[in-house]
Amino acid sequence: MARYIFGQYSHPLSPEPIGPIMDSEKWLGGTHCIECNRDTKHTSEPPFLFVNRIPASQDFELPDGSFEVRNGWMCWECQQVECDGCKKLTLDYLIDNSMGRIFCSDCSNHPDQFGLMYCDVCSMLAPKKEAQDVSNDPVCKDCVRIGTEDGRIFEDPNSGFFFWRD
Repeated sequence: MARYIFGQYSHPLSPEPIGPIMDSEKWLGGTHCIECNRDTKHTSEPPFLFVNRIPASQDFELPDGSFEVRNGWMCWECQQVECDGCKKLTLDYLIDNSMGRIFCSDCSNHPDQFGLMYCDVCSMLAPKKEAQDVSNDPVCKDCVRIGTEDGRIFEDPNSGFFFWRD
């Protein structure tokens, strides 16, 4: 574990300082949120944006069309994203890469309310209308396609139902 000695950073096994402590506020471009420009330092006024702030870097387009990279902090209010299910802002969310959708923890725990289901193979959220029933297991269309290509799943030609190959 590192320790700090009179403004110097030192290794725990060495009594000699290694170098100066990095000033994170200077390195990150100040204490303001890069989105809303409100102060996020620990002495800020309510709503106390210091809590849950994260280091952030973002490209901003300038009026002349060029871009500028801004390094700094992002406050908890600017970190929130809109849930594609209930349309509420949340910090606690799940990103479903297969559909490019974001769900809050409440909606991801109850996917059936939004016409979704969890695939038994890949555990990703998928639209129920595109899912197949493979031996009574809900499986997304991508896993059915891959499973039929590699022989793990077969389609019964008489019934048109999909089954797991034993």
